[in-house]
Amino acid sequence: MEHVVADTQTLLWYSQQFLVAPILNIVGNGCQFRSLKDDIESYSGDRFNMDIIEFEAPLPVFMFFARPHIKGILSRK
Repeated sequence: MEHVVADTQTLLWYSQQFLVAPILNIVGNGCQFRSLKDDIESYSGDRFNMDIIEFEAPLPVFMFFARPHIKGILSRK
């Protein structure tokens, strides 16, 4: 399970990119908002079966920027 970047051109995406990302880079040990599902797909190619879903994890309101989330399983074919 991991938080990922929001859909582009949304208010959440702008908040992640321009408000939160610079702070996380300093205090979050280099944490970044990335499209991990795309990264995993490109890395695994057709060598693995991938079952990844996007969901909204229960978080406190002040952690609004850490949405959405993905979770899943990657297994060899």
